[in-house]
Amino acid sequence: MIFICSKCGDETAETICAEIFAHLTRDKHNIYHLVYHVDGFLRALSRLCGSANINCRTYACLAIQNISYELRCVSALATTPQLIDNICLRCLDPNESDVVHAACMVTLRNICRSASNVERMFDAPLFMKALIAFIRTKELHKENMHLLFLAKDLVKSIIKLFKFCSYTNNRKSKEEVQRSDSFSTVQSELERTLPICWKPFVPK
Repeated sequence: MIFICSKCGDETAETICAEIFAHLTRDKHNIYHLVYHVDGFLRALSRLCGSANINCRTYACLAIQNISYELRCVSALATTPQLIDNICLRCLDPNESDVVHAACMVTLRNICRSASNVERMFDAPLFMKALIAFIRTKELHKENMHLLFLAKDLVKSIIKLFKFCSYTNNRKSKEEVQRSDSFSTVQSELERTLPICWKPFVPK
């Protein structure tokens, strides 16, 4: 399937593969294996999320969203070449579907749970442009309240990370940081920022 997604150019086959990936990643037990043991998996998804076929890129973006749900895998998303920029492109496209917009914004929000990803995110050329667009979200998403909420929530998550980084950089040790009431507040807020998964698999 990775070969099909990477090289074949058959939209129908690519869409079927993207749908399979989206459903496989609904189970968190599959995510780590797919990301770290299936060579080319994230690069294939990155390519598919730019597909001209709406169904293909929808499933690809939903799969990426599900991967971002797993904290152990968010650094792999942040370091996969072009993936963050491709996600940002989808966010910035005013003609994109609401489902894809939502999946991409949730992905960025989930990745921003980890302070270690801040620098990597800003290394992506389009991330800052997307962030500015989120701040001006009413122009981008018109009257869709769900997307407005997601955009504002993403901006809030990034602001929390900046606060987190500023507290840790301005103190000499982890112990001093933990004694800071202000840091504790930021830390607890970060911990309350729960990830969002698309149709998570629940065993019966």
